[in-house]
Amino acid sequence: MTRPQLIGWTGSFLRLVSRSVSPVSGLGAAGLPGSTLGESTRLLHRREGRLQCSRRSGERGNSTVRVKAQGLLNAVKWIEAEYGRKALDQVLAGCSPPVRERCATAIAINWHPMQELVELLQSAEHVLGTGNGRVAERIGEAGARANLKGVLIRMAFWVANPEFLMRRVAGLWRRFNDEGEMIMLHVAEDVRRFEVTGVSTPNWLFCCTITGWGTVTTEAAGVVDPIARHVECRARGASRCLWQVTTPAGLNPSSRPPRTSERPP
Repeated sequence: MTRPQLIGWTGSFLRLVSRSVSPVSGLGAAGLPGSTLGESTRLLHRREGRLQCSRRSGERGNSTVRVKAQGLLNAVKWIEAEYGRKALDQVLAGCSPPVRERCATAIAINWHPMQELVELLQSAEHVLGTGNGRVAERIGEAGARANLKGVLIRMAFWVANPEFLMRRVAGLWRRFNDEGEMIMLHVAEDVRRFEVTGVSTPNWLFCCTITGWGTVTTEAAGVVDPIARHVECRARGASRCLWQVTTPAGLNPSSRPPRTSERPP
């Protein structure tokens, strides 16, 4: 591949990522079963109109952190696919009526309070997990995979500069979160570190979804079985929210064997 071809291919990839990748939540634009494009379009016009009016009237002044609904929708889709409809119903039963309504009617580009996503994560941990945050991590992983699937995207991560692309993806934070910033602090073959700053009300389970996102985006950059850890968390008393993703000892990512299958979610 010539350099001009690589540059053009990388540009196309970044435009695709800009439309589809949410670093935090899940990141694909999947909806609930049974929704149609026409219904989604009508909902979009009504809801976006209400959002614009509410922001003009000063509703955002209460400092409620908002996120795009695609994280919520992808969580619902993953729970049903992984555990079945009955389990999903149990998770939704543990949520408030506004959250259940959001799950049933929202589309991916709607803004909604981050606390609604946290409420779903809390119920999922209670029904499906042990409360250690692993279910929330897996929801973050599944959402990231929804956006990174496909041979073209994976090859783009391989042939282009992984550091540049990972920093570019991190830079898309504000497309999907109306507060804060994700900063790539260090990118090397054996370790990657990134930080989220400026979120007024951090939540531990929300941070767990970011841990899952860090795992999958590092896999997409060519690392086999990376280990992501949230080493400092403001929601648990630390002064910053910091993540570290390490490479298994003894394996050089640049000399990894060809991948023949994906890890199970």
